[in-house]
Amino acid sequence: MNKLFSGGAVRGERIGKETDFLNDERIARIGGGWAGTIGRDRLNIIIDDGRTTGPEVREIFKSSSGLEFIDGGKATTPQGFFYSMQTQLPGVVVSASHCDDSTAGLKFLDKGQHITEELEERLEENVRRAANGQIGKESKSHSLPNELYEGYFKTLENVIHPNAKKMKFIFDCANGPAREVTERLFPDSKIIGKYGLINDGVGANYPEHLADICDRERPDFGFSFDGDADRVAVWYKGRMLLGDEFIFLATLLLEQDKVVITESSNGGLTNSLKKLGIQTIPVKVGERNILTRMQQEGTEFGGEHSGHFLFNSHLGCSDGMYTAMWLVSQYLERDPNAFDRILDQYQPLYKKELNVEIPREAKQKVETDDKLLSVISFYNFTSNTTVKGRKSNTESKYRVQIPSPSRE
Repeated sequence: MNKLFSGGAVRGERIGKETDFLNDERIARIGGGWAGTIGRDRLNIIIDDGRTTGPEVREIFKSSSGLEFIDGGKATTPQGFFYSMQTQLPGVVVSASHCDDSTAGLKFLDKGQHITEELEERLEENVRRAANGQIGKESKSHSLPNELYEGYFKTLENVIHPNAKKMKFIFDCANGPAREVTERLFPDSKIIGKYGLINDGVGANYPEHLADICDRERPDFGFSFDGDADRVAVWYKGRMLLGDEFIFLATLLLEQDKVVITESSNGGLTNSLKKLGIQTIPVKVGERNILTRMQQEGTEFGGEHSGHFLFNSHLGCSDGMYTAMWLVSQYLERDPNAFDRILDQYQPLYKKELNVEIPREAKQKVETDDKLLSVISFYNFTSNTTVKGRKSNTESKYRVQIPSPSRE
């Protein structure tokens, strides 16, 4: 039987058909399963990322769970994690993150952290036990207290350097809730990706969109968030600092002797850090896996190639705006060429990523990555890396990465 949840979340198509993966009936079953997992007498946080289906998914989930909610309305994933952390309540983020508007999703958290694997297994079992979902149960909702809303902005203001307001930024908000956050903090900055379908040709999935504009207008920095604003891609002096290059830079800025990454990272990251005596600790893809290992290793920073960057001292999830302002503060506290000297030491392995579509019902039949890798991983392109393959955590795809020391 196919597993519904991965990394404490579930995603799938929702375009108004009964055959949709996240149709009304399945969302209702998930709502009832969540209530049975965390207890029907617990208050919950709930928000959505502003995609077209967000409000209806939120309402179906609420009415099928019969729980009591503090409803934060449209907000970023980091805001939802902050509200959960501050109140020490469980919560639900109605979001499909970087996926397009036809995809819906639900992320589950508890006390400001991704739910544990054990809690996820209980949720999975409770959802499967429900033969069908029941919509229309009594559910109470309360408005988000203003002090919670303002509290999130205070965490961001604490990391914003006093001179940052004098700088020229361009922000791509992916047509998502990052727009409201950005307008609040930097009302005079240029913001693109403000209106339209979420992630529709804009945002961190499409860094070239920001790069084209920044190359013409030459800001101090450009930042591109994804739909729920937990990812970020950075434009700096004519180059895009994407996942692995950013991890390299941040690790050296923080003077860490080791950093937690994921198995999807470019071999060039490991090689470049190894030359500097820095250990990379790879884990399976997913924020929960990264944070767990970071806490075990006692490191402040870790991240993954996709653009999720995590700070132990901040939230239990990645936060695109926090990461952006942390980077700006690091830049302003050093001489103007410090970043360039660090980045000159990074030597990437270029790679081609192939995304092989897998029907959702067949995805679980690829039981382990090893079965596919046994066919492709024998082919060594360099002495330090092999072809990598893994099932996507968020889409019905198998991702194959083919590395090379040159662009050719």
